[in-house]
Amino acid sequence: LSGSNDQESFEIITSFLVSDDADCKRNVYDLLKLMIQNYEMHERFEKRINIDNFEDEELMTHSGSGSGILTKAKNHKDQKNKIGLLKDIQESDLFQFIRVVVKEITSQEIETKFDQINSAKQSNTALPLGNLFISVIEFIEKSSSIFSGFYNDINQTLIDKDIFNYIFEILEYYPNSDILNQTITKLFSNIMRSKNDDVPEMLKYLLEDTKLIPFLIKNGPKCIMIDS
Repeated sequence: LSGSNDQESFEIITSFLVSDDADCKRNVYDLLKLMIQNYEMHERFEKRINIDNFEDEELMTHSGSGSGILTKAKNHKDQKNKIGLLKDIQESDLFQFIRVVVKEITSQEIETKFDQINSAKQSNTALPLGNLFISVIEFIEKSSSIFSGFYNDINQTLIDKDIFNYIFEILEYYPNSDILNQTITKLFSNIMRSKNDDVPEMLKYLLEDTKLIPFLIKNGPKCIMIDS
């Protein structure tokens, strides 16, 4: 995706996401996950290189007694660069598109699964998890991992759409699905690592207004690795 072709490409992807073909939608969600991975590997990496200033490193190496001042200056510059990088991510066409997909399309997939589960409970019938829903959850997890750490990021979008309450009900229906438990646990871990100023409020919401965290502690992976 590049240049003036972005809008047309996004429109084509959207048309597939709202189709009635489950296999088609699953393939598109997998494609979106790969696009996000490619963005992480290439575009974000290029931006880190472009904003790096090697002259400061050189000055610090040869500065002697002034190295402390230069270290503080570089730390300040690194923080400015990080803010600039997050701003670039926030303003990227891909993030804006992914955010709309999560808000308007993926959230509906979650709610649809929730409704199907309630119908299955009432009719006392079994409802398979399905490959489409696995792809949906994996797409959400990858989005929350890459597009996070700033105001109105993907994690905030998930909370605003009340998706975690639906996810709890779905997890409760499939308590033995390792892939579902592991992916949702990663999603929770992404929020904790995001360094977004809103993280405390997000965690308060998850702990007080949903049953998701106690469920994951009881049924999910026994250890959640959080990067320091």
